[in-house]
Amino acid sequence: MDEYRERFARGEHPDPRDYLERAGDEAAVLREEIDAFLRRAPAPEPSDAAVRVMRAWAEGRPPLLELRAERGVTRDAVVDSLVADLGIAPAKRPKVLEYYHRLEAGLLDPARIDRRVFAAIARALHAGLADLAFAAPPRAASGPFLRSQPAAPAQVPADAVLSQRAPAERDDVDELFGG
Repeated sequence: MDEYRERFARGEHPDPRDYLERAGDEAAVLREEIDAFLRRAPAPEPSDAAVRVMRAWAEGRPPLLELRAERGVTRDAVVDSLVADLGIAPAKRPKVLEYYHRLEAGLLDPARIDRRVFAAIARALHAGLADLAFAAPPRAASGPFLRSQPAAPAQVPADAVLSQRAPAERDDVDELFGG
């Protein structure tokens, strides 16, 4: 708990799951201590990057793309970093590129993505996890004027198409990005 408090006080955003995994049999006690601490602790000030990312999200722009562009990092550099950092075979780079592009565009469900992917993206962008916003940009609400339009054909979310690969076709990349 002391280590968690110290990192929090330095402005870091320590992941409680890491500490709970290390706590073993004491995880339930530590969970209660962390919860109590976070209820009392003042909210940390967001970084400038986090503010820009959330502003992009609120304006309907892809936040991850915004952060990457602001940092001057190319998509290829992020993908190369993901392949190396996550120990993915170089031959699977095109698949990682496809998934990363969909993530960056807000077409993948972030809840289904392995947290190691987010940590690797943060490292590639020289950002903290708190600086990243992985939710898809909000969709414009449909107003009454749109109701008179014929219904658009149902669109299948990109992650649904990718996750429909036969089990024999699925691999470590599929598992990392939506398994």
